[in-house]
Amino acid sequence: MKICNVMLSKGKGGLQQMSAIYALAMKNMGHNVISIMQKNSPYIADLQKENIVVKICENLNIFRLWNTYKFIQFMQKNKMDIVVCHGKRAISLMSNSFLRWLIKPKYKIVGVMHSKNCNIKNKCDKLIFLTDIHLQRQPDFIKQKSCVLANTILDIGCDKNNTLHSPLTFGAMGRLHKIKGYDILLNALHILKTHGRKFKFVLAGTGEEEKNLMRQIKKLNLENEVSLTGWVDDKQQFFDMTDVFVLSSRSDVMPLSVLEAFAYSTPVIATRCDGPKEVMSQEFDFLLVPIDDENALAAKMEQMIENKNQLLSLGKKAKKVFVEQYSFLSFTAKLAKILNEVIK
Repeated sequence: MKICNVMLSKGKGGLQQMSAIYALAMKNMGHNVISIMQKNSPYIADLQKENIVVKICENLNIFRLWNTYKFIQFMQKNKMDIVVCHGKRAISLMSNSFLRWLIKPKYKIVGVMHSKNCNIKNKCDKLIFLTDIHLQRQPDFIKQKSCVLANTILDIGCDKNNTLHSPLTFGAMGRLHKIKGYDILLNALHILKTHGRKFKFVLAGTGEEEKNLMRQIKKLNLENEVSLTGWVDDKQQFFDMTDVFVLSSRSDVMPLSVLEAFAYSTPVIATRCDGPKEVMSQEFDFLLVPIDDENALAAKMEQMIENKNQLLSLGKKAKKVFVEQYSFLSFTAKLAKILNEVIK
């Protein structure tokens, strides 16, 4: 099949990373894949290394007539069977009724619901939700054309050695954004310190909240315990520094960072938002805490400090869950089945 993989955001978060993984998975199935991306997208070079064709479409929307005209010509020439859309902007563009009427032959649209806040689901031929929790909230007419496919990562990770840091080191990784709840996490660390607990904390990421978090670290007198490393590309190095991963998000559909922690045999403490709740509820429910509850988060981290001997076995269990349920091979097989159903 000829498949167009559309990602119109320039960032370097989970949404953009997953769009690249979809492209690679579809190429590995033997499909002819072309990825539509914005200029300066961080994953262009990665896809080109895998011999995936990348079409740069700058400022692409239905109201920019010249850009839209050139895009229509491109679609007409390449005669796509399926268009896989990542994010609201991509779905909105490719499902536009006028655009679909102009482009021949007709293509099927698969919308990947990376966010809970996409209100144009009814215009897609097939919808992929990342969690069953999110799918079950949909009306029946949406459920009828939907399925669940959890995120994956390409990194297979590695096993940890049988040693822990002294003092115990907690870590977190992601965009420094209010929705990630790092302010609550820092408050929890402050509670640990007031309880006389010894620990280290590594926060990897960049974003608009960086200056606010630095001020909070200083205000809470956590300069000796907390390190901000910036964006980390070497995940093994990060998880080698980390004994316990902490996800403090206020909302997260399917965080790749939890899967990365599992792949690197690292136990996870997480808030009860949709993604972590689905990934962790069966095996690790006792490591979930309420959203925006710094006291519960601090108590759970303190429990990890008190029960260090459990951490290595929890890490091995997390690795097993990753291999059996969230590996790239498993993801590719499930996606192949979905695409075959769409084209029938």
